[in-house]
Amino acid sequence: MRNDTYHHAFRISYPRITNRLITECAIALPNSTNPEPSKVFHPFGALWDTGATNSVITKKVVETLRISPTGIAPTYGVHGRSEVNTYIVDIGLLNRICIQDVVVSEGLLMADFDVLIVLAAACCRPAAAASA
Repeated sequence: MRNDTYHHAFRISYPRITNRLITECAIALPNSTNPEPSKVFHPFGALWDTGATNSVITKKVVETLRISPTGIAPTYGVHGRSEVNTYIVDIGLLNRICIQDVVVSEGLLMADFDVLIVLAAACCRPAAAASA
């Protein structure tokens, strides 16, 4: 009997103990704001963060996708409170799952990644198969 159970998980291995989970992801304009008939995903490095409250993209992602802000939100960090632009994007994961219509904030991140993914965003939202 054939097992048709599909798992939407992926596994990452590191050669040693690590304190950061960094993977590749792909970012695209959501269908609701994309004037093009086909979705184009752009690859970026991503840090997965279990303690963050918002997913974040850098100015590099904003410029690559040529997207406009959809709003402004307060953010709180080690330097205090500030207001940042927010955007709506689709995030494609390694296992070809697309998390649709994710509200992200623009912010500064470390040099080796351009996306910070809130782990809850990937686990608690309905997902669709990515076309990337």
